Amino acid sequence: MTAVEQAKVYLRQRLSAELSFQNNLETIIEDYAYKLTDIAYAANVPPNMFTFDYNDTIKKAVDDLISEMEQLIISITETLAVATHKDNKDKILARIGRDISGDNFYGRLNSHTGTYRKEIEGLVAAGLLIGASKAKMKASMKQYVRTPYLNPIFKEATKLNQGKAEVLVSKGLHLGVGISNSAFNSINTLGRYTIGDAWMYDGYLDMDAQGAIGYIGHRGSSFPCQECDDEANRFHSLSEGMIYPLHPNCVCYITPVFRNDII
Repeated sequence: MTAVEQAKVYLRQRLSAELSFQNNLETIIEDYAYKLTDIAYAANVPPNMFTFDYNDTIKKAVDDLISEMEQLIISITETLAVATHKDNKDKILARIGRDISGDNFYGRLNSHTGTYRKEIEGLVAAGLLIGASKAKMKASMKQYVRTPYLNPIFKEATKLNQGKAEVLVSKGLHLGVGISNSAFNSINTLGRYTIGDAWMYDGYLDMDAQGAIGYIGHRGSSFPCQECDDEANRFHSLSEGMIYPLHPNCVCYITPVFRNDII
C-alpha cells in the first residue's frame, strides 16, 4: 500500500470516529432534553413564570443533569480522540486541553452546554405556555434538534409575548455572525473538530517516531476551499507542528516525507 493509500485509509477511519461522535451526540441531546422536559412538566410552576431557576429544587435537578450530560460528552470525545492510539494517549489528551485563542475544548463545551440549558428552558417554557402535552413537546424536540427555534411550539409561544425564559423573551438566542444558535450544531462542530485534530496529531507523532522530517498536505475533496488549496502539496517540517485539520470539516490528509525522499 502506498503512502497516499495509507493516508486515505487513515482519513476514512478518522471520519468514522467523527461520525460516531455525531450520532452519539444526537442521542445524548435528545435524551437529556426529554429528562429536562420531565422535570419541567412535573414542577407545577405557572407557565408564564417558568424558568429552570424558578426555585432551588428545579435548579439543582437541572444543573445536575446538565453536568452529567457534559461529562458524558467529554468521555465520548476523549474515547474517540484516543481510539486505538493508546501509546500516545497522554499526549493526545494534553492536545485536547491546550489553549486555542483564549480557551480550550473543555471551556468551550461548558459554554455550549450552558447554551443548551437556555435552549431547552425556552422550549419547555413554550410548551407549557401553549398547553402542549409532554409527548408532543418531546416529539417536536426530536424533530427540530438542529433547528430549535423553528420548532412550531416555540414559534407559537413567542407570539403570546409572555413568559420569563430568556430565549422565549428574545424569541431565540442571538449569538452573532458565524456562531450557531443551536447547541447541537455548536457541540457537534466542536467535538468533531477536536477528534479530527487528535487523529491528525497522532499521525504526526507516528511520523516523528518513524524518523520523518516533515509531511505534505493533500486535498481530500473537491469542495472549494482557498485555505486548503493554499496548503495543498506544500512541505511542512515537523518543527512546525501539525497544522491539520485547517478548519472544522476539513478532510485534507497528509503523507510523510523522509530525508531520503529529498536526496
